[in-house]
Amino acid sequence: MALKRNLTKFGVTFSDVYTRIDSNNYVSAFKKEVTHSELDMTDPDNPVVVPPTTAWVKTKLINFNHSTFKNEAAFLAQEESMEQKSEGFYVPENATSIDILALCYAYLKTLPDFTGATNA
Repeated sequence: MALKRNLTKFGVTFSDVYTRIDSNNYVSAFKKEVTHSELDMTDPDNPVVVPPTTAWVKTKLINFNHSTFKNEAAFLAQEESMEQKSEGFYVPENATSIDILALCYAYLKTLPDFTGATNA
């Protein structure tokens, strides 16, 4: 799978460049979330500090690298890429399955640089 999009670089717009995921890293871990509450103002003359609550939330983090080539033929010929970038995101909690590549490409489509990108 790959994405086709337009890329503006050095003041020049390249049409239908070819972007592919190079590598990815999936991390499933717990993250400490601390929630601070407001003062308990039941008695306005004597506000009471409410202690923070701590929760350990299971997270799924995906970090990945992607490269952009002038077209698919340039990728297949292993020519030099036009651009290389790294991205990362947390998998939505409501995700029922984890197809890492599909999630990475879907995430790329949410970025401003990938507006109008289509599957290649």
